Amino acid sequence: MSVMPNPIMDPIPTVVPIQTIGTHLACVEINIDPVLNGATWTSMIRSTDGYVRAVLMGIFDQDGTVYIDQSYDGVNFDYSTILATVANIGFALSAEIIAPYVRFRWANGVVDDTTLNRLYCSLRSEGA
Repeated sequence: MSVMPNPIMDPIPTVVPIQTIGTHLACVEINIDPVLNGATWTSMIRSTDGYVRAVLMGIFDQDGTVYIDQSYDGVNFDYSTILATVANIGFALSAEIIAPYVRFRWANGVVDDTTLNRLYCSLRSEGA
């Protein structure tokens, strides 16, 4: 016998968890350590098997450039989707997957980065 919730005794409604289907979070770099001027932060290399889109979103305290790099051999990244970023303004970049491997990068501009930054990277499968 199940007991029904009492709205007076249980004021918090029942919440059904939201399940994301068809998406895979490849890397979450919530706090990227400060990067010196002209230096580049690079993610791990990821297989794109089963995925159709790479997405990058974040905010940095200095101008720079973000890249979604793709490779057929995991060594030579011959194709890049590129976006120039502006200090303290959020950005997003998305690219269709065309190669078996991907990595994400942020190249700092000409001023030393002094704070932690946020960068979210994901690979998405069909329908995500």
